[in-house]
Amino acid sequence: MGKDVLEPGDYIVCLEVKMPSKGPTFWVSDCIVIRIVLPELISFIAGGEFRTIPYGGKAIMNASVSSDPAHNISSVNAIPLKVTWAFMSYLSGTNFDSFQASTQALPAGGTYHKIGNGTDCLLLSLDTSLFNNGDMAFIMFKLTRGPRTSSAFQVIKMVTNAVPMALRYIPGSI
Repeated sequence: MGKDVLEPGDYIVCLEVKMPSKGPTFWVSDCIVIRIVLPELISFIAGGEFRTIPYGGKAIMNASVSSDPAHNISSVNAIPLKVTWAFMSYLSGTNFDSFQASTQALPAGGTYHKIGNGTDCLLLSLDTSLFNNGDMAFIMFKLTRGPRTSSAFQVIKMVTNAVPMALRYIPGSI
């Protein structure tokens, strides 16, 4: 266990204050229970929730900034971090609005594929030439360690001659 790090669990913290000016037997004490819990896992797919990607080549889905903030706790590292990618493809004709209209369910008519499951697969390479121009896909990235789970989602549309674009904030003065 690292410096200034408590393992998850319940801790009793007591404070006893003696006041010699009030007499040798005058003291006050109190105790509280502090519960230390693990932080949430962080899942993120670069590029935002909705992306247009070039049709006919390779596209990389990047979840490399996903992490476990509690990675420095030894009892946490004893449990492997698992990664799962899932992919649901839709034929052209499906539009972005159908994904934004419902937060409870995916649009009907998709084909589900579980792509990867492992401990070190934070990048997913997608061959867009296997699809048609205008096809859409719903991608899920799931990070799991023991009972903790976190997911990130991305909807992509494959378009001929789409310009790949990435936005990145760089702090500093303008």
